[in-house]
Amino acid sequence: MQMFVDADEAYLAWTRWHAEGYVLNVGRTPQPATPIVLHLAVCELIAEPGQRYTTGESIKICSLGRQELIEWAEREEVDGELSTDCHCLS
Repeated sequence: MQMFVDADEAYLAWTRWHAEGYVLNVGRTPQPATPIVLHLAVCELIAEPGQRYTTGESIKICSLGRQELIEWAEREEVDGELSTDCHCLS
């Protein structure tokens, strides 16, 4: 598992090298109303050109294991509810 904060290029490289992986999109300062969203590493919603991936309002937690990220989201004391409803997971 790897966390990317203020590291857009490294994050994008990780998603290219680990296309079979998963990404949690987490608010930099999560709040209860802000979902923590699980995506596939190849999801266009978290890799659109010209975006601020880890230098804006969000950070990324990446792993090759989906369950590892789900457990992280449940274990960490971050506000926000875990969502696995992204279209990329269907």
